[in-house]
Amino acid sequence: MLFLLLVGGATLYWLNPALGREALDSLAQVYPPLAAAFPPPSSTATEMVSLTPENTATLSATVPSALPTETMVATITATSSQEPSMTLSPFATQTPTITFTDTATVTLTSTLTATRTPRKTAAPTVTLPPTATPYGGGYGQIAFASDRTGVPQIWVMNVDGSGLVQVTDVQLGACQPDWAPDGSQLVFVSPCRENQELYPGAGLFVINADGTDIQPLPVVGVGAFDPAWSPDGNKVVYSALREDGRPQLYLLDMTSGESTLLSLGDFWDAQAEWSPDGKKIVFVTTRNGPYQIWHMNPDGSEQMRFSASGGLWDQYPVWSPDGQTIYFTQREQGGIPRLMGARYPDGGAAEFRLYPYPGTIPMRELGISPDGQWLAFESWKAGEQHDIYLLRAGAQEITPLTDASGWEFDVDWRPAGP
Repeated sequence: MLFLLLVGGATLYWLNPALGREALDSLAQVYPPLAAAFPPPSSTATEMVSLTPENTATLSATVPSALPTETMVATITATSSQEPSMTLSPFATQTPTITFTDTATVTLTSTLTATRTPRKTAAPTVTLPPTATPYGGGYGQIAFASDRTGVPQIWVMNVDGSGLVQVTDVQLGACQPDWAPDGSQLVFVSPCRENQELYPGAGLFVINADGTDIQPLPVVGVGAFDPAWSPDGNKVVYSALREDGRPQLYLLDMTSGESTLLSLGDFWDAQAEWSPDGKKIVFVTTRNGPYQIWHMNPDGSEQMRFSASGGLWDQYPVWSPDGQTIYFTQREQGGIPRLMGARYPDGGAAEFRLYPYPGTIPMRELGISPDGQWLAFESWKAGEQHDIYLLRAGAQEITPLTDASGWEFDVDWRPAGP
């Protein structure tokens, strides 16, 4: 009977482990040795196992953008999720086989950080409060020759009459100053005993505006005078006396030191001046009778007549700063000089007086301010005493700038600079 119960319990356990286990436990209470023969299992694998380890990594990468002045920083977050699958043996004592399936979830988060290279921006427009402008613009100064200390020397002063400074101290005298285009130097003539039209035996010299570093210039002829610096500062046109005493025009290259003849034939040519743009030279000649004003190219070509004043003498021409007018001194032989002007290139057909007011005030050798609004010139209202006077263009009032005994002449307005 016991044997039949045992066989039946084992069979039931095989078919249904849960019911078989209950039957064996009941029989073991009646027959204890049965519990020893069929002990309870040490472990039962009946639960589902879920393993989901997660690893999170944060990656940073620098990605160049299409613009070279920007940097893109990308932050990548990757999440790896492993979901296992389990296969169990029907026997509780067997070790389960676990198979993992990897799935990865990647989240891309991009952050754009501007790291632009600084770019050049236009400077803001600054409006300054109005300030006083010197007479005529630029430095507001003139250079002139004066014999107030004996022989003529070069002096510089402000056009309001202040700041008088002696520039040269040459034993044989100095005159005919002409400014370099940047206003830093002067070219002048020496020896100079008095104001003359021709200077036999003279040469040209350059000096700094503060009176330092006098240097001679290489010139030709038996006397050099009437220097005029070109607007670019590279050349000086001047008059040179020939052996027969006739002046001719030469062009001095300041770099090479070579002089080139500009005059044509045996004419009397002198008193040359440059146009503001450096494309023309105006000069005085007697090739058609009395002193007349002509103009030419800087290489001496295309010499043409400008003034047509009949028997009057036209001398000491200068250009207006805008290059549209030529001013000059005009007089009858032995008469009182006056200041005249004519539109370029119209010439004598359109002459006009700069001071069209009654009176017989002598005026000659004009210097024009950089802004074209002021005229400085030589006059001798007080008889034999020659001084420098100032006149505003279109005005009637004449203001003396100097008041020294003797002669003051050859005025030249300091340019505005580069």
